[in-house]
Order: sequence, then structure tokens, then C-alpha cells
Amino acid sequence: MATTNPASLFTKEQKTAITEAIRQAEAHTSAEIRVHIESKCPGSVLDRAVEVFSKLKMDRTADRNGVLVYVCLNDRKTAIIGDVNINKYVEKDFWQECYADMAARFSRGEFTEGICSAIGRLENELIAHFPHRKDDVNELPDDISFGA
Repeated sequence: MATTNPASLFTKEQKTAITEAIRQAEAHTSAEIRVHIESKCPGSVLDRAVEVFSKLKMDRTADRNGVLVYVCLNDRKTAIIGDVNINKYVEKDFWQECYADMAARFSRGEFTEGICSAIGRLENELIAHFPHRKDDVNELPDDISFGA
């Protein structure tokens, strides 16, 4: 997957499927989910995911309950990280399970399916700790964020 424009690797339908998975999840939880996809990951994948998390202002939600699905295509690196309040409730094994399922699908070339599956797992876990509230406000965009 050697390209400098990761957005070009996904069809309109695939982008819509990912965005709809985010909307579906956020309809059942007050947590905020973002997906960021880029080509290159300089350095540690976790350091980069934290950097993107901050750049996307995910650390500024009212309940500090944002989750980022970070995917670096060319370097074949992925991470799923949550804000401080998410990490108070979610077991570390859960993050590894989400990652493992997503990575297995990616190894078969199923990028959209892997991302959507991770979002579905997130939804199921987040509902228990951060159910949707009537006064919930969508604080962050649901569309995919693309980097270089």
C-alpha cells in the first residue's frame, strides 16, 4: 500500500460504512469515537496515536471519554486508545482484543471491516460504562480523519 494519500485507498462506500459505524456506536453511548488513517507513522505507534488524539481535540470532551482508532497503512501500525475516564473502566485486555481482531482482518486485506468491527466492539463495551444520555451532545465529528 505505497501511497501518500490514504483517503484514496477507500471508496466512498467504505468511508460511509466507517462513518455510519461511528454514528451507530455513538447513538448508544455518550463516548466519542474517532478514526484516523495515515500513511506514515514516525516513531512509536502509541506516541503517534496520543499525538493525533490531542491534535483532534479528543482530550477536550466534557466527560473525557473519547476513543481513537489509529491506523497507519504503509507502516502497518495500529492502535486503539481511550481518554482518562475510559481507561478507568475498560480492562487492558479489552484494548488488546480489539486490536487483535482488527489486525487479523487487516492481514486479510479487510481494512474497512476491521475498523468497523473494532468500532462495534467499542460500542458494546462503552455502553456499559457510558450509556447514551438524552442530553448527550456529539462533541466531535464522526467522519474519518486522514493524515499524510
